[in-house]
Amino acid sequence: MGCSEAKPECSYLFEKQDKTRYKVLYFNGDSYLGGIIKAKKSGIGELTTNNGETYNGEWKKDRMSGKGTYVYKK
Repeated sequence: MGCSEAKPECSYLFEKQDKTRYKVLYFNGDSYLGGIIKAKKSGIGELTTNNGETYNGEWKKDRMSGKGTYVYKK
């Protein structure tokens, strides 16, 4: 893996989907599809939590940052 790619902490699956997107599955049941830089969510991506909530939007250094939509479970 290059310097911009590294397996994110607490994940058990990390696979490249295309030039800019990665699929990450976490031990707690969460999943992420999107950009990764230095093992952190970055750029545009979608996180689905283990309880079914989703965030689709911008990420910076593993944090939701900028524009995005968070959908809470009812």
